[in-house]
Amino acid sequence: MNRGEQLKKTLEYNLEIIREYSGQVELCLVNFIKDAEGEAIHNWLKGLAGREGFRYFFSRNLTVWHASVAKNTAHMQGAGCFLVNLDCDNYLSRGLVDGLLGLPDDVRDNTVFSGFTGGFREEITKHKSKSVRLRQALAWLLACLKSRQPGVRGVKRKPVLLRSVRQGSDRHFNGTYGHIGLPATLFHYLGGYDESLPPMGGQDKNLLWRAYNIAGVTLTHIPVPQDCIPVENTKIESMKHTDLSSGWSQLQLEGTALTLNAIRDRRLIANNGCPGGVAVEKCK
Repeated sequence: MNRGEQLKKTLEYNLEIIREYSGQVELCLVNFIKDAEGEAIHNWLKGLAGREGFRYFFSRNLTVWHASVAKNTAHMQGAGCFLVNLDCDNYLSRGLVDGLLGLPDDVRDNTVFSGFTGGFREEITKHKSKSVRLRQALAWLLACLKSRQPGVRGVKRKPVLLRSVRQGSDRHFNGTYGHIGLPATLFHYLGGYDESLPPMGGQDKNLLWRAYNIAGVTLTHIPVPQDCIPVENTKIESMKHTDLSSGWSQLQLEGTALTLNAIRDRRLIANNGCPGGVAVEKCK
């Protein structure tokens, strides 16, 4: 929504990368139009709609920003077997594409990816309550028994009760938190981004953690290279479209708390297992 300034810096570059991987990678972009600025962006993007590997969609059905709804909408347009979130201020890197395409099929089919550039550490912990640990272990066992479900094939590890990823950066702005990806089957199985979360703050972490807690899913970390660091912008720019009075930091805290509770209670499926989003039109 009104990301024209960032798109004008990143889109042409990203489309050139896409062209180099003809037939293997595509870029789906959804423009959420709410005002004259959105219409101007729409007119510009229509001129690029015929580019190789580029599919442009637009919608006038999201007038108040909600990141989970917007990202679900965009992901639902993807036709590939592996979906990667690329925010409008992000650059696509050849190393990232090569890294994902180079994964063995059985690994790529059961992995969740992060391109975060800061500190990155996987953590495994146990819930303090024995009854909760038992409930989690039973839920894990049931997931193993349902091994035909996406994302839980070939389970070999012992039950893990709480798996999370600690991310930190000394940069005031780090736009790679949302650079995550997962198999399309797993995305749909999880119900996509959780639309019950606050409009901003924590939706990427939520999806990453829920996916990583599905039995049999591994984590692949391919940091975005330094020459592809995202375009800098402020949270104020993003927040102005939410119509909320609370600040981004408060929303992030709320989102993190909701995510922790969901993981601890093994509530890994969002939106009743059906990614929502809004209706779109395709620009031909």
